[in-house]
Order: sequence, then structure tokens, then C-alpha cells
Amino acid sequence: MVLIIAHRGYNAIHPENTMLSFQAAIDAGATGIELDVHLSSDGEVVVMHDCKVDRTTNGSGTIRQLSYHDYIEKLDAGRGERVPLLGEVMDICKKHDIFLNIEVKATGLVEAILNLVGDRGDRNRTMISSFNHGILRSFNELGNLSWLAALVPTSPGAFIRNVFTRLFGSKQDNMMRKAIDAGANAINPFFGTCTKSFFHECKDHGLEVFPWTVDQTRRADRLVTWGASGIITNDPGKMIRNFGSSH
Repeated sequence: MVLIIAHRGYNAIHPENTMLSFQAAIDAGATGIELDVHLSSDGEVVVMHDCKVDRTTNGSGTIRQLSYHDYIEKLDAGRGERVPLLGEVMDICKKHDIFLNIEVKATGLVEAILNLVGDRGDRNRTMISSFNHGILRSFNELGNLSWLAALVPTSPGAFIRNVFTRLFGSKQDNMMRKAIDAGANAINPFFGTCTKSFFHECKDHGLEVFPWTVDQTRRADRLVTWGASGIITNDPGKMIRNFGSSH
């Protein structure tokens, strides 16, 4: 079964990373949710993509310098929605048996996230994804989560080739070995970097592949044919309608 993972919830029609967006994704039939987290000044694991609240709320400031309970919780994250905490999203994921993909951008969150997974989450249905192999290594050493995914940088062309070379060396094989050394058992690549041979190499290394962010059904069909274990999308409803019950 291919997982349909809602990128920041049902981001195509609802404010991203809000409980409204997450619940709408579940109601539409999504089998997974992807979100991003940061640590507030009062130690709460806050669900938000950016390190600042400016873009998605009516507030301003850097999350790590703001109190969740004194400030962030009171902000409007769109349509009257407030900024949720990771534990709240874990609760609805556990209730509905939803796969949860947590992208971690900054260090200092490992212990807090693992505590939440232990108290309110499901270790077998939680993925930690990151561009930072050091973060993945920390989760691998301190936790016993079933899923750790190395994120692969975004756009194709000269920029992406330079990034690949700088981070992983000149070959995909080297990139995959570095991900495995960090404890990863999955690769989450930008869809534009995916080729059929890339999927074959991932399979040879025992790595599952979850491409992002895929909103065109024809592209999703091709990626699944190549062997994608899941599709990360802004429009889970469209993907569910496309694949139907057979997936």
C-alpha cells in the first residue's frame, strides 16, 4: 500500500500546519501527515515550517525566542486557527492510525520529540526526516523509531548538482551510504531529482523512497510505478481519488 502523506496537512485548501488542515487531510483519506517543528522559549515543540512566525500568522518573531503559552498560542495561523503543538497532532494521528512524518530542521529537539513519541505517539508509525545527518544520527542513537529518512535537496540543475557533490560526493551511491551511516532507512527526495535508476539504487541499498512535493497525478503514477513507498502531497484528496482503494 502506497502511503498518501499530506504535506503540512491539506495544504492545498487549508492554512498549513494547522489542526484544521490535518483533520481535513485525514477526512479526505490521507494515510499520513507531514509537518515541521521548532522549539519555543518555554520548551514546547511547536508545529510550524518556518523558524519565524511572520509568514503564517499575524505575529512576528523567532520561535525559539518566543513563549508558546504567552504569545504563539494566541496568534491567528489562518481562518482563526491557532498554532498547534506536536503532541496534539500525535493524538489525532494515533486515534486515526495515521503515519506521522516529522521534519526536524534544528538541533536541540531530539529529547523533546522522543519524549512525546513515547508518551503520545506510535514509534512504529512515526518518521523523523531531516537534511541534517547529525540530527538523524542523534535520533538513531537515542531512540528506537522505526523510520528515519534523509531528505534530499530541492531543485534540479547546476545548483542541485553542486549541493549533491558538496554534501554527498559525486555519486548517488555515496549519498545513500552516508544516509545509511546516519541511521536512515528511507530517502525523501524532491520529485524533480527522481529517476528510475535512482529508485533501483535505493532498493539495492534497502532504502524506501517518499518523494515530495507531488501534486500532479501523472507524476505520482510514474513515481509509484518506479517504486515509491509513499507520496508527499499538498493535495491528498486528489491523490486518494487518483489511486483509489487499490493503493
